[in-house]
Amino acid sequence: MEAVIATQGISEHKLIANLLEAAVNDLSIEQFSELALETVLSMSFLNKKGIIYLLEEPDILVLKTYKGVDENSLHKSVHVKECTCRKLDNSNQLFFTIGTQCKYLHDLGIINYLCIPVIKGDNLLGVISVSLKGKILSTVQREYLTVIANSMANFIARKKAEEELIKHRDMLEKLVKEQTEELQDEINERRRLEERFAIAFNASPSAMTITNLDGIYIDVNKSFERITGYSKDEALEHTAFKLGLWRDKLKMEKLFNKLMKKGFYNNYEAELLTKFNDIRTILASLEIITISGEKHILTVFDDITEQKQFEKEMARLDRLSLIGQMAGGIGHEVRNPMTSVKGFLQILASKETDAKKSEYYAIMIDEIDRANSIITEYLSLAKDRIVNLEPASLNDIIDKIYPLILTDAIKQDVHINLTKGDIPQIPLNEKEIRQLIINLVRNGLEAMPSEGRINIGTKFNDSEVILSVEDEGTGINPEILDKLGHPFVTTKDYGTGLGLAVCYSIANKHNAKIEVKTGSSGTSFFIRFQLPNYMTVTKQQKEIGGKCRISNKKSGGGNMNGPINSG
Repeated sequence: MEAVIATQGISEHKLIANLLEAAVNDLSIEQFSELALETVLSMSFLNKKGIIYLLEEPDILVLKTYKGVDENSLHKSVHVKECTCRKLDNSNQLFFTIGTQCKYLHDLGIINYLCIPVIKGDNLLGVISVSLKGKILSTVQREYLTVIANSMANFIARKKAEEELIKHRDMLEKLVKEQTEELQDEINERRRLEERFAIAFNASPSAMTITNLDGIYIDVNKSFERITGYSKDEALEHTAFKLGLWRDKLKMEKLFNKLMKKGFYNNYEAELLTKFNDIRTILASLEIITISGEKHILTVFDDITEQKQFEKEMARLDRLSLIGQMAGGIGHEVRNPMTSVKGFLQILASKETDAKKSEYYAIMIDEIDRANSIITEYLSLAKDRIVNLEPASLNDIIDKIYPLILTDAIKQDVHINLTKGDIPQIPLNEKEIRQLIINLVRNGLEAMPSEGRINIGTKFNDSEVILSVEDEGTGINPEILDKLGHPFVTTKDYGTGLGLAVCYSIANKHNAKIEVKTGSSGTSFFIRFQLPNYMTVTKQQKEIGGKCRISNKKSGGGNMNGPINSG
């Protein structure tokens, strides 16, 4: 009998060892539950009937596996309170329930039952209910069942921990994926915004720059390069002050101090000095912006030099228009009585025998002539006076008035130097152009000491015929330079300030522009006559002297057909 028991013990011990070995394999809870029930029912002291319920919901035991019982009587789930086993006894040992009073087990065919609780720590994980052959358990038998229940508890706890870990891992992976996608979307959106900004930044007709708070250029656009003359590579890592862009550095330093306090500054007018030392007037707006968490200065400015010049020209023309209206209204009314006064003075002077009084008469007549010449110039400013333009050569006009100019120059002991280039004929009013040249030459004579030189020249350049008058005087004061051409602006003690105003008026009527260059060594006036659209000059003609062809594109130009040679 003892030998049989020993054999049985060895066999059951091996079954338990196999179950423990299987516990480390990758099995599901259902698979391990079936294996555990099979191991339990293989014990010699048990019948081949049993069921396993596991806790899946709070206080609810769910059927996992069964063997040898009436399937029709099985419950898919039972409440914990209906379980006949107890969790732990006072000795902290598994508490087995042996009995015959459970109706549910009776219905399943398990008359003499044994309920084995599956416990992990203080938590009930399930119940194994089997059919017991006898009515008591030996210590060894109890230990076998305890090992099986513990292995099942450990397996379930491990699997649930793994499931929880997998669940957390999946949640973490999902969260990482979502955050990665959000981050990628944000990166893509930022990249799109940066691309759009870069396109707008570089394509903007306004000059745009980005600097740090120290004013060092981080980026500039193509309009900045066009206006300032500095390339992007030349500007980066430098400040505007180091490049010498601002003409008034003190004024710009005050502007930046205001910008730092206010955060922005709009429509600030300043003068900019280009790489080629040209002075440009700009209208700038500045704002402090944040890029990648760092503060920068965004500057946007437009070149308004031509606009300012246009405004000055419009103001000058408005003044000329006003003077022209005044001249038209009062010029003739003033001249008529002056003519009468001069006539009577000449009669009285012819009969006067007193030399002293004759001298007085001569002075009065000279002053009346001077006043008459002022009125003549005044009348020439009339805006609405019709000017007839006919094909003529500047060289021919200069030749005609050269004796008059030379006479004035000899009186001043000044040399006249003529440099006449090959130029085409252009539409001119000869009388007014003579007046323009004489006024410019006489201004030069009055601005020069004796033994100086005045250079009068003509040349053809692309689509322009250029007349130049250069003197060797002391130059024009910069404060007056911007006001040249305005009526009554003069540097002479006894000047009227109308001579240059007349010149600008004549140039305007000929669609010409006057440019002035002045310095301590003298002043140069350049009158640029634009070639009319209906006149064309071929490349070959330019090379042989700028001779011009009049095309028949302009209506009413029949009297101008055919070639017109330079003067």
